[in-house]
Amino acid sequence: QVHWACGLGTRMALWQKLLTVTKEVMESMSAWVSHVKGMALDLEDIGVTVDNEDQILTITTGLNKSYDSFIILLDSTVTMDLTFDHVVD
Repeated sequence: QVHWACGLGTRMALWQKLLTVTKEVMESMSAWVSHVKGMALDLEDIGVTVDNEDQILTITTGLNKSYDSFIILLDSTVTMDLTFDHVVD
């Protein structure tokens, strides 16, 4: 079992990493999604709630311009259907 520091500084640093991470050019989409999910789990492990919208925003804002049509498609998705699982499937 690994001990995680969970003070404010740690939470802030992990949030900043989550909110600013970008998909690497050679990174597959499945690896990108796993990367983001892992970062969200790191936050949840220290008691921080990361909701669907946070994960969706991270996934989409970390993509380059070649994914713009995908982002536009998501914008037309009914809000009720806009879940993390829906976005990554």
